[in-house]
Amino acid sequence: MRRAQIMAQPALWKSFKEYCAHDVELTWQIFNLLAPEMPRSEFKVMDLVLRCAVTPVFHADIPLLERHLQEVANEKERLLIEAGADKAIL
Repeated sequence: MRRAQIMAQPALWKSFKEYCAHDVELTWQIFNLLAPEMPRSEFKVMDLVLRCAVTPVFHADIPLLERHLQEVANEKERLLIEAGADKAIL
């Protein structure tokens, strides 16, 4: 189910929020139990890995992609000419 579907049912939405809050509490307890055994240097690595999953940022090289698009279009055109094909017929 999607969020909107769950929210459309007030009782289900309430129980879902309670379930999530309980899950967070259990996770916090597990963390506090295991954290003393973990090297502090690993915390930064774990933070970075989690941030990649939770708040991803996609960077694209737009000029490179535009050049590649033009190259693909040119190659398609060249292949059509070489094959003696008409784009409208294909």
